[in-house]
Amino acid sequence: MAEQILNIIHHSIESVNILGIHKHQKNKVDFTFEIANVHGTIRFFFITPRLYSDFVKSQFFAHYPDIEIIERDEYLPSDNATVGHIHLREPYPYPIKMYTAFKDKSEKEGIDPHSSLTSALLRGKK
Repeated sequence: MAEQILNIIHHSIESVNILGIHKHQKNKVDFTFEIANVHGTIRFFFITPRLYSDFVKSQFFAHYPDIEIIERDEYLPSDNATVGHIHLREPYPYPIKMYTAFKDKSEKEGIDPHSSLTSALLRGKK
């Protein structure tokens, strides 16, 4: 379901849409999705301009009605952090492998594509 949320947000800012952003607008809206180990617990952070906060929250609540959303200014405890940024080789980000593509044809249930990332984060420094 998380892929649906990200897909909706992505397509909502691709062209004229509910956000009122035009495809060729110079000042495009940036959204950031981060996964972090905070004191031994995996946390998901979605960074968005405050103007779009209600739209983003509504998408998460629509797919996860019991989700707890807490607005925070910053989750990093200090100015010291290690971060990375992915640069695309092509001007348009080709579709990310969908969750259904991770299913083995003989399996009814698929492999969670985030399991290797989240388990590595849990083993990380707390």
